[in-house]
Amino acid sequence: MEDYERLERELLEHCGRVATLDECFAWLERCNECNECIESLECRAKRPRLTVGHRQSAVARIARLEGARTLLEQRHVNLLYVQDGDGHFVCIKHLSRLVSAQINKYGHKKYFCDRCLHYFSSNEKLERHSEDCQKLNTCAIRLPSTDDKWLEFRKYCRKERAPFVVYADLECVLKKTEDAAAAGSSYAYQRHEAFSIAYYVHCSYDSALSEYRCRRGNDCVSWFASQLEALAHRVKNIITTNRPMDFTRDDWRRFHCHLTGRYRGPTHKGCNVNYKDSPYIPVVFHNLSGYDAHFVVQEIATRFQGQVDLLPLTKEKYISFTKHVKDTSDKDSRKSVKLRFIDSYKFLSAGLDKLASYLDKDKLKIVRSEFLALSDEDFDLLTRKGVFPYEYVDSVERLNDTRLPPRESFHSSLTGDTVSESDYAHAENVWQRFSVRTLGEYSDLYLKTDVLLLADVFENFRDSCELRTRSRALLHPARFHVGRDA
Repeated sequence: MEDYERLERELLEHCGRVATLDECFAWLERCNECNECIESLECRAKRPRLTVGHRQSAVARIARLEGARTLLEQRHVNLLYVQDGDGHFVCIKHLSRLVSAQINKYGHKKYFCDRCLHYFSSNEKLERHSEDCQKLNTCAIRLPSTDDKWLEFRKYCRKERAPFVVYADLECVLKKTEDAAAAGSSYAYQRHEAFSIAYYVHCSYDSALSEYRCRRGNDCVSWFASQLEALAHRVKNIITTNRPMDFTRDDWRRFHCHLTGRYRGPTHKGCNVNYKDSPYIPVVFHNLSGYDAHFVVQEIATRFQGQVDLLPLTKEKYISFTKHVKDTSDKDSRKSVKLRFIDSYKFLSAGLDKLASYLDKDKLKIVRSEFLALSDEDFDLLTRKGVFPYEYVDSVERLNDTRLPPRESFHSSLTGDTVSESDYAHAENVWQRFSVRTLGEYSDLYLKTDVLLLADVFENFRDSCELRTRSRALLHPARFHVGRDA
């Protein structure tokens, strides 16, 4: 008991000298340990060989420490650091008034936890949260209720193909920078600036709504953002239209697609009423996280109104990001059309040329639909892996060249080599067979082929997922951010 008396005196004396948050947490942790030890001693003290005085002494010590804890918690003060040159602290008298406007536009009062800054709509919810939050290094345990003890699949909309998917890619000018090697061991010797962007909208139920568009110019990224905004409004008008079902005798318990009127199958009445078509439009780039996102995310975030949700990998890399198109929300912002940017490389971790090589020519339906007039020979020529002189194009003026650059201009600093003679001969053949007049037109053809091949590769992937999982819960990859093994 003497050891606990000494520890109690130390804690009570030190309580008045606690000045920082770290010291406060350390004191609370020691206080908890001391109380646990005293409580365990009290349990042992209930044995007949120990006196009643020992038990009363233990209870008194716990009460004194709990009282000190309460006084310490009442001393908690929130401070705001103002960065105005000199920098100084000001006292926050009402945390809710300071930050509630940043959380919602209605200005309703929120109740904040001083320890973790989670907020709640009522003081009762805050008190329930504080019971767990104040216990350092412990987890809140929440058990399911009797009515909610079974896990069930409920996301039935993810079993349906996304009606609209956008496949996109861009090309960049690699502008050379001044040699800064003297300033350090590493330096930026190229600056990438997008000069061309293209996209293909694929509609899963009506090919007439599918289209390919591209833009070459300094404003290509802002043009792309405007195109996606316009697409979101068109899709909003489509998904809010409830097309009646063509009902037959065999279609008992009618559950149909509101976009096409197609009969989906029998269902419960509640499931039919609660089913909602997803307002997401997947926008697919190959290697979005590693490259393309850096060029489009700022323009997408600022071009039109609506919040942006990020799924970050690091501070500079995003697994996915979603743009809410505010003008499509009617009165409920949760019903707005959302542009979800995803990386096909997270599902299919290989280069696009390698992925395309796995497909038979009859599987390239989207490429064929955009090049109907091509002969089989020209089609094979177009779908073969092409080459492009990325480092040669260090300014937009290079795109006005009327001849294919020499083979040495296809040199890559990453590989330290140029393209093979057969690949260069293939590029010359494409230039001649497709009557290319400038390097800019060659870039347009190269970009269009890449976008359409990406669309074919990912659509075939969606088809294969549907075939493999037909006997189980049918989930489509375009409904998710990453693949299972990403």
